[in-house]
Amino acid sequence: MEAMITSEKLAEAGVAEPQAKAHARAHQETLDEAKKYADELMEKAKKELATKGFLAELRAELRADLAEMEMRLMRFAVVVAFGTLTVQTGLIAILLMLFLER
Repeated sequence: MEAMITSEKLAEAGVAEPQAKAHARAHQETLDEAKKYADELMEKAKKELATKGFLAELRAELRADLAEMEMRLMRFAVVVAFGTLTVQTGLIAILLMLFLER
C-alpha cells in the first residue's frame, strides 16, 4: 500500500512511472527489512529481560541460601562456645592441680 502511494507521489513529481514504481518497491523493501531487523532485536531483548517469575525464584533461592548460611553460622558459634568452655575448664583444672600441689 505504501509503495503504491510513494509511486504515485513520485509520478506526480515528474518521475517516469517505471522508475517511480521501482524506487517505491526498493523503498518498501528497505522499510520491511528494517522492521524485520527491529523486530528480531526486540525479541532478543525480551528474552534477555528478567521476568517477575524469574526474580521471585531468585529471591526464594537467595532466602534459602541465607537461611542455610545462618544455620551454619549458628552451629559454628555453638562449637566455638563449647570449645572455649572446654579450653577454660582444662586451664582451670591445670591451675588447680598446680595450686593444690603446693
